[in-house]
Amino acid sequence: MNTTTECVYWAGVAEVVPRYGNNLLEGAEGAYVGVIGMASSAPEFFSKANAAFAAMDFDMLDLADVGSIRSVEDWTNADDGLRMKLASLSTSNPIEFGTFQCFSD
Repeated sequence: MNTTTECVYWAGVAEVVPRYGNNLLEGAEGAYVGVIGMASSAPEFFSKANAAFAAMDFDMLDLADVGSIRSVEDWTNADDGLRMKLASLSTSNPIEFGTFQCFSD
């Protein structure tokens, strides 16, 4: 019986808002940001992304367009910078973010 949990790569687009006192978005009300990560399932990916944003004083409102990434070569619609960050993912660094695209209402 195999008890090892297999991690796969996941990607999605998060909608985040800064918590009180967080000025990382320089006054913008929120941002959309590409997220990649290592997880054994979509719910685990959601949980890890949520925790990573919380550590940066953001609330994650949504994580959309979530899907697994089978290979870097097949992930052709991704931002080049975000695709390059796949190589830096590890069990100690399971989540990476792309560029924060700020918005205001």
